[in-house]
Amino acid sequence: MHTRAGQEQGRGLMQWWDSGAQVRDELPTADHRYRDELIEIHRRDEMENGTTPRPSRWQAPPPPPTATAM
Repeated sequence: MHTRAGQEQGRGLMQWWDSGAQVRDELPTADHRYRDELIEIHRRDEMENGTTPRPSRWQAPPPPPTATAM
């Protein structure tokens, strides 16, 4: 969600919801049900797992560790 610099500053989805997802001149009748639900999901996720992004599901798994000779 963030650049490397943003991730190093601990920025995650909640920071985006708080700062980046603001709508100007929104209609007073705007329906926020889905947005509010997503915000709550992300708030719980960051509380439980921190702000570090999860690995991509398309990223290749890391190679297995190699045995070192002694």
